[in-house]
Amino acid sequence: TKAMDEGYGIDMTILKEKRDIKIREVLIEATLEAINRSMAIEFATSQITCNCIQAGVTDTDSLKRIPMYEALKKMSLKRNPNHRLTQPEDVANVVYLLALKESQWITGNVIKVDGGESLQ
Repeated sequence: TKAMDEGYGIDMTILKEKRDIKIREVLIEATLEAINRSMAIEFATSQITCNCIQAGVTDTDSLKRIPMYEALKKMSLKRNPNHRLTQPEDVANVVYLLALKESQWITGNVIKVDGGESLQ
């Protein structure tokens, strides 16, 4: 193809949200989403909901173990309209909301908890 002739795609990457993500990571994400949907269908008859939480870059000790985490943190702060990283409490609050009876109709979804980071 023209793209291959011009040297694109040689390292098996694709463009997503203006950054390169290895195809392996895309496949992992798609697999998790498919498992989530299957579980939601399977457990629906038992009135059990199943959702995935897709957190933004979260300010934890684990973040500091990622190579070049400072660059990741800087990019996330720039992209986030709230200009802060996701906090563990932000994620916990969504888990709490999903545990409420009022959320019983929310199932099979990937819920972004990132303060709008993924919008840009």
